[in-house]
Amino acid sequence: MAYIGQSIKNGTFTDLGFTGTFNSSTTDFNLGTQVGSAAQLLVSKNGVIQRPGTDFTLASGGSQISFTTAPASGDSIFIVEISGAVGGPMNRDLNGEELILDVDGDTSIHADTDDQIDFKIGGTDEMTISSSGIVINEGSNDRDFRVETNGNANTFIVDGGEDKIGIGAAPTQAKLHIITNDSGALNDGNSDDFMIENTSATGMTIGSSTDGEGHIHFSDSDDADVGTISYFHSNNRMQFRVNAAERMRIDNSGNLLVGKQGSASSSVGCEFLAHGEIFVTRSGQNVGLFNRLSDDGQIFGFLQANNTEGTINVSGSTVSYNGFTGTHWSRLADNSKPTILRGTIMESLDEMCDWYQAVADVAEVKDSEGNVTTAAHQVKEYINLGSKSVGDSITFTSRGVEYTGKIEKEGDVKHAKTKVSDTEASKSVYGLFVAWDNDDTNYNDMLIAQTGTFVIRIHKDETVSKGDLIQSKGDGTGKVQADDIIRSSTVAKVLSTTKIETYSDGSYIVPCSLHC
Repeated sequence: MAYIGQSIKNGTFTDLGFTGTFNSSTTDFNLGTQVGSAAQLLVSKNGVIQRPGTDFTLASGGSQISFTTAPASGDSIFIVEISGAVGGPMNRDLNGEELILDVDGDTSIHADTDDQIDFKIGGTDEMTISSSGIVINEGSNDRDFRVETNGNANTFIVDGGEDKIGIGAAPTQAKLHIITNDSGALNDGNSDDFMIENTSATGMTIGSSTDGEGHIHFSDSDDADVGTISYFHSNNRMQFRVNAAERMRIDNSGNLLVGKQGSASSSVGCEFLAHGEIFVTRSGQNVGLFNRLSDDGQIFGFLQANNTEGTINVSGSTVSYNGFTGTHWSRLADNSKPTILRGTIMESLDEMCDWYQAVADVAEVKDSEGNVTTAAHQVKEYINLGSKSVGDSITFTSRGVEYTGKIEKEGDVKHAKTKVSDTEASKSVYGLFVAWDNDDTNYNDMLIAQTGTFVIRIHKDETVSKGDLIQSKGDGTGKVQADDIIRSSTVAKVLSTTKIETYSDGSYIVPCSLHC
């Protein structure tokens, strides 16, 4: 048949065999089937085609036609349902029948199970949609699921054959493999569940608010967080929990604390401070053990300005202290700090050194989850007593934090005050001046060498030989002892006549072993 315009769509025309009793008052009539849209009906009234939506509508879910004007007795009405043709979309109840989509009949959509749609491709069920969810590749076939974006063909891919998921590229190693670029890195095989890969910088971000927390938890059947790595943004510290308890933290100053929650030398644990200081505290037994397993040699080295000044070595059962000079603290009676030449002979006084500390008790602190963030401990700082007394309240600063505590006297019983020796052949010789203790800002303490090797200051008019014993000359310098008997007044023995340094008054220093 010839026609003008677009090609007529093929479809199905079904005469509904519509009948009814027309009485000029009844408008609603049953169709005998369910129709999805009024546009799917061709309605003729007395040979006149009726307009859908104007002359009639559908009611009761599409199973009833409702006329705008009630048909009168004697009206002739017939109705044809149009499926898949010009009339509109198909809305037929397939009742479990399969909708075949290809020539050989192995690709289809069907709903033979209530509330479930099955998609079959090439004779295999590939996807199911039901009230319980959407399942792709329910038959566990070797099928990939891939999401492509504008710039990447593998923005998201499920590798059906390898049982892996890739983001950014096809997964090659881990169960979940995020790949920006192939770096060539290999998975060690023991951690093949998750891998992030890039040719340059690679990372993972855990975002929290400025007062929030970020956590990585390690769990087992007994404990949901038996191990945890946490960052607390409110005070900028990182915390490590092992066996359900905090074992290590890094505070906001970069100090590493092991076995303790607060930076205080009085609490048990280890502190590795960012400025290079180390505190190791234990309530009993050994505080440190150092074990050299192989050959004899150095255990410790002591450097100043990158130069080795002393070592501790082991040889068999012998421990040697190399560069050893045994010193003690002391102080002048007036706590002054005059210039004293190195190697000057010092005498002890019948007056003991005293040191005072500000001591504050810090209470235990817990977070909102009941975890101890700061253990109970004491903070101590050396102070000048000034006008205050032992037991007085005092506000002080320790490591940049202000505390309020009380004054205590340190229980020292062995450090006597001293003076430059002014007695010839004095039996009260305390040792040789080494240097001022510049690390102590509250007291003018000095270091006095009393044993080991050092240098001794000799009077300008004295000539020494190797092996000579030295006594005080009474002006801070030494003189040669008249005999070779070590006495209570003996200070040292000359080890070498090499003059290490000569001072402006003509006195000079030579190496010696100390016998104070």
